Amino acid sequence: MLTVDWGKDNLKMISFMPSGRPGNYCIEKVPAGLVGETGIQDEKEMKFLLEKCLQKLGLKKGFLRISLPRAGGRVMVMDLPFLEKKELQEAVKWEIARYLPYSPEEILYDFIALRKEKNRQKVAVAGFSREFFASCLQALPCRRSWRVDRITLPPVPLLPLSAEDKSNKVVIDWGGWGATLLFLGKGQPVLIRTLNDRGKITGDDFERMAGEIERALIHIPQEEVSMGMEKIELTGGNTLAGGFSEFLVQRFNLPVSFPGAEWPESERKRALLALALGLGKLGGRKKWKNWILPDT
Repeated sequence: MLTVDWGKDNLKMISFMPSGRPGNYCIEKVPAGLVGETGIQDEKEMKFLLEKCLQKLGLKKGFLRISLPRAGGRVMVMDLPFLEKKELQEAVKWEIARYLPYSPEEILYDFIALRKEKNRQKVAVAGFSREFFASCLQALPCRRSWRVDRITLPPVPLLPLSAEDKSNKVVIDWGGWGATLLFLGKGQPVLIRTLNDRGKITGDDFERMAGEIERALIHIPQEEVSMGMEKIELTGGNTLAGGFSEFLVQRFNLPVSFPGAEWPESERKRALLALALGLGKLGGRKKWKNWILPDT
């Protein structure tokens, strides 16, 4: 199996062994402007990058899980009535369409049903346009040799990765498209907030990020994080900016770490590869009727 994190600044891939353990990986720099808000801007150049990574990994076919560029859609935690699986799928499709500039028929979506409380449930939902996904798929070399079994958006792949220790934490995923703040209570996401900070990282950005965290914590019900926040987790290339982790430790008096500690790689590599690593733990969509995929 191959997982792909399609970022604005870097293309990241991890091949997974049949046992589910991560194997080899590839990180390739993406030229500026190659990935835009409407999809891949230069199919030929992107295909070259993908082929380069696949050659390094020695892969030509298999199962494929993709985390699309975050600019392609929207992710949120929804509070919905408790529904059976088929009814939940339909409700999610229509609900996410309210927040995207597309009709329900133009939308692909991914979701994870979270905890249930009485007659309601929390659902993490990622919605994006079929056109955006199609532009990415068209750039995939030998695409008929790959079976796409999951498509999603950041930070959904981080959910199984960051939830393993069942702690209360803030996960900061900060890459080329901006930052996403993921707040977890006992390993369950309670709030997802997207920020569109881009460009060169400065100390002012650190302050702005801290302020967003503080404002968000005010709006999280106390029962969701009854023990208070216990740690901060960092993913994405921009979280590696010099002094950022030290700033957070001093500001919030909380330990700062990077996910995937069991993987014998440096903190820098784990920060860059967190989404691709999480895709391997997320699981595939076995039933194709849950998806409406473009022709390939």
